Amino acid sequence: MPETVMGSKQAQSHVKQMLVQILAAVVSAKRFGSERLAGLRPTLAWLMLALAARAGWTMLQHLRGYVHLRISAPLKRSGVKYAKPCAHGWRAPCPCCKRPLDIQLAGPETPQLIHPEAKGRFAYLICLWGSSPEYIAGALVLGSSIQRTGSKHDRVCMYTEDVPKEYIRLLSKFWRCKCIDHVDAVLEQLSFPDREERFANVFTKLRGLGLTEYEKVLMMDIDLLVMSNIDELFDLPAPAALRRGMNEWGRNCHGEPIDGRSFLLGEDKSMPRWSWGQGTGINAGVMLWQPNQEVLEQMLAELSEPNHPEHVRGNGPEQDYLSRFWADAPWTYIGVQYNFQLHQMFFALHPDRAQYAERANLLHTPEEIKVIHYSGKPTAKPWHRVLDDKWRDFWPSRCRDDEYVHLFAEEFMGYWLWVKRDRAKFESQKQVTGSWDLAGMELTEDGEYCRTSKGYPEVLHIPEAVNQGAMNILSLCLSKWFDIYASLEEELGIDLRSSLMSAGHCKPSPAPTLSMPRTETLLKHTAWRRTSRGGWWVEAEKSDKGEQSNALNKLTATCGISLDSKFVSLRDSTSIFEESGPDVSGLFVKLQGQTAARHFRLDSEDLTPVQFWVAGVPPGATVLVAMVDADAASLDAVLRVLAPLGVPKQPPPSNTRVLSCISVAGSDASQDVPCANHASPDVAYASLLRAESRS
Repeated sequence: MPETVMGSKQAQSHVKQMLVQILAAVVSAKRFGSERLAGLRPTLAWLMLALAARAGWTMLQHLRGYVHLRISAPLKRSGVKYAKPCAHGWRAPCPCCKRPLDIQLAGPETPQLIHPEAKGRFAYLICLWGSSPEYIAGALVLGSSIQRTGSKHDRVCMYTEDVPKEYIRLLSKFWRCKCIDHVDAVLEQLSFPDREERFANVFTKLRGLGLTEYEKVLMMDIDLLVMSNIDELFDLPAPAALRRGMNEWGRNCHGEPIDGRSFLLGEDKSMPRWSWGQGTGINAGVMLWQPNQEVLEQMLAELSEPNHPEHVRGNGPEQDYLSRFWADAPWTYIGVQYNFQLHQMFFALHPDRAQYAERANLLHTPEEIKVIHYSGKPTAKPWHRVLDDKWRDFWPSRCRDDEYVHLFAEEFMGYWLWVKRDRAKFESQKQVTGSWDLAGMELTEDGEYCRTSKGYPEVLHIPEAVNQGAMNILSLCLSKWFDIYASLEEELGIDLRSSLMSAGHCKPSPAPTLSMPRTETLLKHTAWRRTSRGGWWVEAEKSDKGEQSNALNKLTATCGISLDSKFVSLRDSTSIFEESGPDVSGLFVKLQGQTAARHFRLDSEDLTPVQFWVAGVPPGATVLVAMVDADAASLDAVLRVLAPLGVPKQPPPSNTRVLSCISVAGSDASQDVPCANHASPDVAYASLLRAESRS
């Protein structure tokens, strides 16, 4: 934050002299207002004011040598820098990243001009990619819910070419559908590794900023339900969104600006994952944008540059990025009633929040909630009841609605803690790093929460009316979603589930080609040799002549499993991906030269996401593969899908639990193309040597 600092007593003396001159000029101008010089008053007054302005400019010129700007940031360990005067202002390094800054005095920012044809045109906007029937069901219900409110504005659905045509035909009944290209971002620089798969294509929604035929667009997640008309949101200044968190301290009010300075963190050694990261920001579920092609191009340039200093890793890459990009705009606060997140509703039942948190207050007046957000885990979505075989006994019959509400609530940790007061969940959650809001709390045998930090048990009350209010809202919003879904089937005259599932199994368009470094790579097998008689075994280039060379440029794919932990390591000479812990399982794939790996959990029989990824790998690309805790029943199907990558098609031994492989896409494992692979019940290891030249 810039601050002026006076350089010396001499500077103060100059300022005093200049102020005296300005004051004298102004007083002289005033005296010429007498009636004696009434005829000359305008001319002489302007002359005196001109002299005052000249004196002021002279003062500024003198001050340039004495006044410096003190540059600091409200972040821990950010440092302080001083800007030095230059020909056009001041120059200084950033106190955080040390990159150069140019600082100048300027007038207010010129507001963006709106094209006359876009003036007064607004649109509700969603974005779809892939062939998931679940999100198509969500988009249909969302579009219908907006239509039912009587909104006068357009509804636009952006979609990519990998969305089946039958889906587009259905969506066109409620949305104006517009085909767009994927947006590829350097996700490994913007997301934690365990979140990359979930947010692989999420930046594609930024294409909405290119819809300059509209004055404003309301970008919406698919897992929303509009309960009543919300056209008034288009009256807010853009950008606008809900700020994340409980909003119980320093509460923002709907329509107020958000202080973006609080989004970023400084040093925090207690939580290394978040040190110098981002602590909060906006929620991207409901965002108001003003389309601007120049802004879109600037964003795309930043997102494609892996070394851009803007990048910060986080749990929600696109909403974190947008929070930072417009932190100084500033963002306008959208009230929680327009983005009522269900998982946050249950967290708001915490005894320290239940009395005054913004969401908790709305539990008493549910009629004020205008948009429901089925947020939280991917399993906490209403469409699973109508599409998944797991719930076949709950649909289409509605007689078990009440039972389903409680089963649905079990997807939220807040429900287990504050409604059911489950001791096992409470104790396990206390062990989770970062659960500061449970510190000092205990759950008694009587099911009461108390805090002992004051030296005596302090009983913490959660009003029963608040808990019941949360369950009532959950029941209401689930019932509303299913009512609209059922009415859609009647309106369209089809079995929507059958139509969605059959269309989803049609062969979609191939996924976009994955980018990779332009290299010419020569792969060679390795062989184990002893350094000397009785010495260590090492890897070296396999040669018929018995020659040996050091493994300077090596690719390795390693994975393992034990009683209490699992790990994956995919390495080449320029990048490393590693993951470990008791929950590591599934398929991991990485292209040579890319830092990030794609993780497929394989917890369902649907291998469509894996097929999409495989279809996008260019022929000749070197691929590193690891599979942990492999399920023998599904292993054959997975290997068939991976066959185009050069992975062996033949099933491994029945006791196999881990697999590793390094292969070349477009080849066959039986061909004379280097392919290293290993199947094992505990630890798998594969390696190849490479020699390459960049083009």
